[in-house]
Amino acid sequence: MRTKAVHRLLLLLLLITVAATQAVAKRKQKKQVVKQEPVELLSDAERRRFTHFFVEAKKQQLQGNATAAFDLYNHCLRINPYAAEAMYEVGVLNYQLSRDSVGLSMLLRATELQPDNLTYQETLASACYASNDIDGAIRAYESMARTGTDRTDVFMILSQLYRYNDQLPKAIEALDRLEQLEGKTMIYSQQKYNLYLEMEQEDKAFGEMQSLCREMPHDVACRLELADLYRGRERMDECKALLDEVAQIDPKNLRLTNSLMDYYEASGQSDKYQQMMDSLLYVPGVSLESRVMALGMLVEKAEEDTQKEELDSIFRTVIAQQPNEDILLKVYLLFQTNYAKASEDDYLATMWRVLEITPDDVSCIKALLQYYLKKNDTKQIERLCKQGIEYEVGELSFHYFLGAVLNMQDREAEAALALETGIRQINEDSNAGLVSDMYALVGDIYHSLGRERDAYEAYDSCLVYNEDNISCLNNYAYFLSIKGEQLDKAEKMSYRTVRKEPNNKTYLDTYAWILFVQGDYEMARTYMERVVDPTKDDSTLMADPDMSATLLEHAGDIYSQCGQTDLALRFWALALSGDQENALLEKKIKLKKYVTK
Repeated sequence: MRTKAVHRLLLLLLLITVAATQAVAKRKQKKQVVKQEPVELLSDAERRRFTHFFVEAKKQQLQGNATAAFDLYNHCLRINPYAAEAMYEVGVLNYQLSRDSVGLSMLLRATELQPDNLTYQETLASACYASNDIDGAIRAYESMARTGTDRTDVFMILSQLYRYNDQLPKAIEALDRLEQLEGKTMIYSQQKYNLYLEMEQEDKAFGEMQSLCREMPHDVACRLELADLYRGRERMDECKALLDEVAQIDPKNLRLTNSLMDYYEASGQSDKYQQMMDSLLYVPGVSLESRVMALGMLVEKAEEDTQKEELDSIFRTVIAQQPNEDILLKVYLLFQTNYAKASEDDYLATMWRVLEITPDDVSCIKALLQYYLKKNDTKQIERLCKQGIEYEVGELSFHYFLGAVLNMQDREAEAALALETGIRQINEDSNAGLVSDMYALVGDIYHSLGRERDAYEAYDSCLVYNEDNISCLNNYAYFLSIKGEQLDKAEKMSYRTVRKEPNNKTYLDTYAWILFVQGDYEMARTYMERVVDPTKDDSTLMADPDMSATLLEHAGDIYSQCGQTDLALRFWALALSGDQENALLEKKIKLKKYVTK
C-alpha cells in the first residue's frame, strides 16, 4: 500500500510539473506574441501601389520637393502602416521641417520595425544627439554595437557619450573594444588613463600605460609619456627610472632631453636644469632642433619684462653662433611678435634677414608686403611683388599689387603686362574677388591707354567673377556715357552703385551724368545736388576732400541745361580754379552756356 501511495504521489508531482511547464511556455508564447509587431498583409495590388508611390516620393525628395515627398510617404504609410522604409523617410523629413519630436518618434519606430538596419540606427542616434537626448543616443549606438559591427567610429562615439553621461566604466569598455579592433595605441591608453584618474583609480591608470609600454617595447615614446605622467603625479623615482631606461636605448632623443629638463626643474635640481639649458644653447655641435626646443622652453617661461629682455639677449647670442639658420630667426620673429615689445626697426631687420637667407620664403615675402602696403612704400611693394612672382608665379596677389603700384607711378604699359601675366595664372581655385579686382584694374589701365575695346572686355570679365564689383560698375558705366554708348546698360550699372553706396559722391556724379547724357536734366539735378550742394558757400565746397574739378564742371553743365545759369557759372568758375588748362571750360564761361566743343 505504501508503495502504491508513493507511486501515486510521484505521478501527481509529475503532472503538476508538466502543467506548470506548459503554463510557463504559454506565458512566454503570449509575451512573444505581444512583443511581435503586427504584420500588414498586403495584396499584390497594394504592394504595387505602395512601390509606385514610394518610388515617386523618393524622386520628389531627390528633386528637393520636400512637401510633395512628405505627402507621398504618408500615403505609403496609409497603404502599409508597418513599412519601416516609409516610416524612416517621414522621420527624416520631419527633421528637415523642424518637427524634431515627431521626427524622432518616427525614426525610433522605424528602428523598432527593422532593428538590424544600421542606417536607421545611425540616423536615430544622430537625431538623439542633436536633440541633446544623450540616453537615447547611447541606446541607439549600443544597438549598433550589438549587431556585431566592426565600425570603430561607433565605439569611439559611445566612449565619448558614456564619458559625457558620467558612465566612466562603460567608456573604458568602449575603448577596450576599440583596442580589440585596432590594437593598443597611445591615444586610447591615454584616454583610459584619464578615465581611471577621474574614477580615483591611480594604480589602474598607470597599469594601463605600463601595459602599453610592454606591448610596444621598442617605442621609447611610450616610456617617455609614462615618465611625464609619473612626474605630473609627483612619483619622481619612477619617472627617473624610466628616463634612465630611455637614455640607455636612445640617448640623443630630443624628447628625452626635454623630459629630463622638466624632471630636474620639477624635482628642484635647478643647477642640473641650468647646466643642460646652457649646453643646449651654447655648446658647439648641439643639433639645431635641440637649440630650437631650448629657446621654445625659455619663451614659454618668460613672463616678466626683465625676463623678456634677458631672453632677447640670449636669442641674439645664439643667432650669432649660427647666423645663417633661418629657423632660429623665425623662432626669434615669433618671440618678437607675440612676447617681446620689439621695435619696428628690429622686427623688420629680422624679417629682411630671413628673406636674405631664404629668398624663396613666400610667407615672409607676404608678411613684409602687408607691412609696406600699409606704409604705401611703392619701391618696396614693387620689389617684394617681383620677388614673390619669381618664386610663386601662381600667387595672384603679387601680380595684382605689382600692377597697382606700377599704375600709381604712371607706368601703365608695365602695369598692364604685370596684370596680364597674373590673369594667365587664374584657375578654378583662384579667389573670385581677387580675380574680379584684377580684371577691373586692367580694364581701367586699358582705357587710359586708349584700348577701349580691351577695357570693356576686361570689365565684362570682372563682373563675371563678381557682379557687385561697384568700382568696375561705376567706371564701366561712366566710360560708356562719355562715349554715348549703351546708355541703358550704363544707367543700370551706375544705379546699382548708388544703391550700394548712396553717399559716395563719385558714384552719385556718375549716375547724375548718365541721366544728363540721356536728357533727363531735372532728375540729373536731383542727384547732383547730393554731390555739389548749392546752399553751401564756395569755401565749404572746396574744403570737401571728395570734391574735384570734374564734379564741379558736371554740376555746372547740369544746372546750365536746367536754366540756372548763375549756378552754372559759379560751379564752372570753381572747377576752373582747379583745372586752369581746361579750354572747353573757359569757353562755357565765356559763352555762359553748356557746349560740347
